[in-house]
Amino acid sequence: YAGMDIAMPSTLVTLLPSFGTCLSQIKSHFKAGAEVCLAAGASLVLEGDIDFAGKLEVDGALEIRAAPGTKVIVQNLKVFNEGWRVEATDETDEVLTAMRGCKVVKIESKVIINTDIKEYVINE
Repeated sequence: YAGMDIAMPSTLVTLLPSFGTCLSQIKSHFKAGAEVCLAAGASLVLEGDIDFAGKLEVDGALEIRAAPGTKVIVQNLKVFNEGWRVEATDETDEVLTAMRGCKVVKIESKVIINTDIKEYVINE
């Protein structure tokens, strides 16, 4: 960034407020025996009512979104794709990007969006 070498986080995790705003809310989504494994460089976005009841492995990028009034339950899911990367940029078109000096480039993602099923179970 700006001619300086800066170590970026190898794993990007975004928890939207609808997933949880404090540690107790976030912990309530991980049931007994749940296991979440994120490879170096993985990206994960969680939005809405999502529970983890089994094993999730991400080597790439995964977005899970549950609309209000719906729920997603992850029992077993493995995601392997090209994922996202963070790149330095001199772009000044967007204020936040200019302030950060970097942008996320989304190469490949698995996106799961539940908009109408009361309880959607993922077991792949």
